[in-house]
Amino acid sequence: CGEKIRGAILVSHGEVEVIRGDITERKMKRLDRFAQECLFVDKNSIYSVVSKGFSEVILIPRKDFQQIINSQCDKEHIAQIQETASTLSKATTKANKMFGSGEDITPTDG
Repeated sequence: CGEKIRGAILVSHGEVEVIRGDITERKMKRLDRFAQECLFVDKNSIYSVVSKGFSEVILIPRKDFQQIINSQCDKEHIAQIQETASTLSKATTKANKMFGSGEDITPTDG
């Protein structure tokens, strides 16, 4: 079983699955992101992320992210960032289910 999510996740390479209990909720590939809203919520996610072979995953810890934005942004901007993260999270999940991963829809050549 994977680890509980304590921040936002970005898949740099490979394939990972988002799991809740015994159910695979989502498969993620390169450029997919997950749990942006966890950067603002002071609790662990109910999901685990498990690698399907060799993967590189970037974890942005909530605590570190909060320290950065609190030192650089006023409360109004932080609220806007939080709202945007929540909206993007919902839209990303729907888009990935409809169109595939970010790797499938993002051009990589100039």
